[in-house]
Amino acid sequence: MSPVPWRRIVIEQLQLLCSNAEQLEYEASVPRVSITAELLSGWFDDTYHPEAEDFTINFTKEELLALEQFSEKFNEQIRSLPPSQGTVKSWHASPHWQVVVSGAQKALAVLVPSPTTSL
Repeated sequence: MSPVPWRRIVIEQLQLLCSNAEQLEYEASVPRVSITAELLSGWFDDTYHPEAEDFTINFTKEELLALEQFSEKFNEQIRSLPPSQGTVKSWHASPHWQVVVSGAQKALAVLVPSPTTSL
């Protein structure tokens, strides 16, 4: 059995959480599925496993801290998110979702830093 590619999975999930366009594409591709439920499950059930050694060995201490901070922020916002009403668009209009998106962007920036230009 090959090891789980946790780093790739985390980066892809954060990218999805950062992108309204990707979320809408995902929603359109699976019309009978609640994308808002999938976004929650995708992070908390499928992606973020801070207690598992095979997960943590893929990240630096700084990256694990960034993921923990994001996960806490995401969890704090869940109760304040509006009902999905069948579409993720209701979350896109919510300031609480914008907190989640901002947190995902910050965590992603730690995992995939922008290339710096050296002169």
